[in-house]
Amino acid sequence: MLKTFLCLRIKEVEVKKDTEDINKPKKFMTFKEKRKTLSRMQRKWKKAEEKLERELREAEASESTERKLKLHTETLNIVFVTYFRILKKAQRSPLLPAVLEGLAK
Repeated sequence: MLKTFLCLRIKEVEVKKDTEDINKPKKFMTFKEKRKTLSRMQRKWKKAEEKLERELREAEASESTERKLKLHTETLNIVFVTYFRILKKAQRSPLLPAVLEGLAK
């Protein structure tokens, strides 16, 4: 079980972009087309809605990053508690080489 702790990649923190945003090409309307299809109030509402959606996506991305960082910290904490418990209780254990290797990493 201790060898599996060595395979944890806790140092890596990546934010993956949504595949939906990358795969969907947006259809751009020309200025004249926009003017024809939307009234003035509709354009204002649409602009405000797009701004809110953009802010929401940014908030979700930062929230997921914070959550990931919290989980990594918690995992690392548990791993170190396990290592130090083995060092303290079983000093002549066959687990000692794996524990020392994990602490060195």
